[in-house]
Amino acid sequence: YEDGVLKITANDGVVTVTAKDVTVEYDGEAHGGNGAEATGLLSGHSLQSATVTGSETNAGIYADKLVPSEAKIVDGEGNDVTSNYANISYVAGKLTINKKAVTVKADSAEYKYDGTEKSVTTFTNTPLVENHTITATVTGSRTIVGETPTKASAAQIKDASETDVTENYAITYEDGVLKITANDGVVTV
Repeated sequence: YEDGVLKITANDGVVTVTAKDVTVEYDGEAHGGNGAEATGLLSGHSLQSATVTGSETNAGIYADKLVPSEAKIVDGEGNDVTSNYANISYVAGKLTINKKAVTVKADSAEYKYDGTEKSVTTFTNTPLVENHTITATVTGSRTIVGETPTKASAAQIKDASETDVTENYAITYEDGVLKITANDGVVTV
């Protein structure tokens, strides 16, 4: 009798580890990977973990930003079987940070006619990211009885360090109304 040799070689099938795509709304914080998924594993095996690097803070679409590496593949009993896979490829994921929506509305006002010009220069806005501030220009003035729209424009948003972060917001403007009503005082001629 002669002894034989049982040799088990690494599985040469392709295992693809792909970083999961991430989509969030701008909140002033850095965002990065949220795990990975694997295809091509043998039955009963699963991806236990993978390192995913790459992050961004500002709004935008960052293709291939989330880069996976260091996959750990385990069998059904939790044993590390990564070394049994000879061909592991990695595919980067996409990070999308959507702009935060904000509405800037010019204030409205109503005055009785008194012969002087009235104007509106104030506005309200929907919530911003915490510790962010906003400035905007509001125009609209009138002297005689009637109505004139008040218009907000040129909004600028800054973070706590006074950095302009306006580009991270999708700004919508809404008009207000400046109304001058007839003076109901008695005029004696």
